Amino acid sequence: MLKKIPEPVKQAALDGPLYALLLCYTQEDFEAAWPPFLVWGRQSWREQTSEQVGYFLWAPDEIRGSGTEHELWLDCDEEIAGLCLRHKMLMSDKGSYTSGKKLLVEVAKQLNELDWPTITPVTDDFVVVVVDNSCEVDPHQDMKACLPPERFALLKGRGWLRT
Repeated sequence: MLKKIPEPVKQAALDGPLYALLLCYTQEDFEAAWPPFLVWGRQSWREQTSEQVGYFLWAPDEIRGSGTEHELWLDCDEEIAGLCLRHKMLMSDKGSYTSGKKLLVEVAKQLNELDWPTITPVTDDFVVVVVDNSCEVDPHQDMKACLPPERFALLKGRGWLRT
């Protein structure tokens, strides 16, 4: 995933900067969103979101509700789809999806280290985060797991997170 995510984001030729790239999973039915899907948080969305900012900025369905140009499904990549299918079967056999969540957090951590301005326009506080599409898991809990503390503090200080 780490190698495959930047290229389709670049190819999307987004017309404005992103404040976030959300790696989305579904806690209540992990297999339903495995491989995960991506949702881009556009700066234009952040600017128009005035109510419950701490929720709406990190809620994939709210962002996606404004049009399909906000998402990318990774299952269209044959290599990712095949690997995730095998991983899904192993997780299912084990009765635990913990390894899937760990993988997403690790991928997000490494994606945060990339030079994103060379890939697509981004804001100065751009982050790659893991979020539960079903809202079973508080997005801030997942964000703390994949962001350096100073980056999390920056978002909080700017008012982009619930307090």
